[in-house]
Order: sequence, then C-alpha cells, then structure tokens
Amino acid sequence: MIKNLITRAKDSLKDFWDKTNEEVTETVAAEKILTKYLKGQTVSQEEKKFLREQLLDLFKIIFIGIPLAIIPGFSFVMLFLVKISKKMGINIFPSSFK
Repeated sequence: MIKNLITRAKDSLKDFWDKTNEEVTETVAAEKILTKYLKGQTVSQEEKKFLREQLLDLFKIIFIGIPLAIIPGFSFVMLFLVKISKKMGINIFPSSFK
C-alpha cells in the first residue's frame, strides 16, 4: 500500500514537472514572437493566437499559482475555485495542465 502511494506520488511529481517544462518552453516561444512583433516584423495570425493563449496562461499562473504557494489556506479556496470553474465551463489551469 505504501509502495503504491509512493509510486503514485512520483508519477504525479513527474507529470507536474513535465507540464511545467512544457509551459516554460511555450513561454520562451511566446517571448520570441513578442520580440518579433515589437521589432515591427510580420507576425502571423497563428503566432498572434499562440501569444494570446500563452499570455493568458501566464496570468493564470500569476494569479492562481503564486497565491496557492504563498497564502495560507488558499488551497481550500482553490478547491472551491476549481469546482465552480468546472460548473461554469471555465478552465483556470494553464493549457499544459489540461
């Protein structure tokens, strides 16, 4: 039983790490697109869409992830937010965590 819990914990941590790395990679790609845009270079509609989605993901991380880590008791609020957001059809997690 304990071995199973440890395995599940390891799997969850690996999954979290992989998704976090994916989010970092996407943020770096968005930074390149933003730099290109700010230099006045042509940015495709697909790149603009990707940039919008990534900026939304960053806002989700900043306004949900950081308070979860630093505000005592926010994890209980987070459970409530997740439940309400699912009922409303809103995804409050970054796209890598879907």
